[in-house]
Amino acid sequence: MDKKYLEEYVGKMGKLLEKRGEIEKIIDSAMALGKKNLFLVGIGGTIAVMRPFEQFFKKMSDAQVYAENAAMLITTGNRHLGKDSVCFFMSDSGNTKEIIEAIHYCKERGAVTIASLGAENSPIEKLVDYSVVNLNKDSYSSDADYYMNYMFFSYYLYKRGEFPQYEKFIANLNRLPVALAQVKEQADEQGKDYAPKYLDDNYHIFTAGGDIWGEVYCYAMCVLEEMQWIRTKSVHAADFFHGTLELVDDNTHVVLVKGEDESRPLADRIEAFCKKYTKKFTVYDTKDYALEGIDKDIRGMFAPIVVTCALGRISPHLQEVTGHDLSYRRYYKKVEY
Repeated sequence: MDKKYLEEYVGKMGKLLEKRGEIEKIIDSAMALGKKNLFLVGIGGTIAVMRPFEQFFKKMSDAQVYAENAAMLITTGNRHLGKDSVCFFMSDSGNTKEIIEAIHYCKERGAVTIASLGAENSPIEKLVDYSVVNLNKDSYSSDADYYMNYMFFSYYLYKRGEFPQYEKFIANLNRLPVALAQVKEQADEQGKDYAPKYLDDNYHIFTAGGDIWGEVYCYAMCVLEEMQWIRTKSVHAADFFHGTLELVDDNTHVVLVKGEDESRPLADRIEAFCKKYTKKFTVYDTKDYALEGIDKDIRGMFAPIVVTCALGRISPHLQEVTGHDLSYRRYYKKVEY
């Protein structure tokens, strides 16, 4: 794998920690207003990238936290949304139509609005109460989005008195870019094999559970479907044996992604089944990556970003063997819909 790319990656990711003070001030200000609940609002890939943090709050916090699809929120509403709410949004472009509509919707109800953005001077930046701009994106993946979210939500939990290991977590976050570069280098070989091996398969099942489910759903939808026009089904590991198992035969390609949280037994069960009933079975397991320098009691929280690094190394090799540039779209932001 290109050493220059890895060096640039470590540099870009390392610079993100410079946003820590800015993020802490935003959370301090928002929480000083006495807000009682938190809304994580996104659409497509952005709501998927926030799903792991919804899981973290479920396990670690007494806070009322709602992960909402922006289009569904403005269509159906939520009775808990109001002047006691903090609403957190994400948008790489800063002009996502549904996110803009959702921000207006939340502000009209008195909520405080915060956005993590990938572009400067965007419509969303001008609209929200607080924003942080991240210009250090990594190609083909959501690494930087996760990194920013780790800073936001770990500090949010700390301010609530529910994450006393915050400073230790930040120290690990500081060491994380080097560990992730090693993940990319290791996963690149698997990605290089994956692309030509499954090029001609017309259907792929992706499955995962727990705090990595959102990232696996995101990769199947936003990369394989959107960027490569590859037909996939993404199914939560808890639902695999309630319908999807009947689609598995010798020639069905199943991709199982395993994390390190309490949901791992669900993945183990799928692995045992697929080893019996299909010859096309791919496993990505976050435990396979050393994450040197990361404390054992912290590393499990980094499973979602490890997954995006690992799966992200399939993408450039797919682009190479298909001849289909990852930036090319037929419809997305090309036509009216």
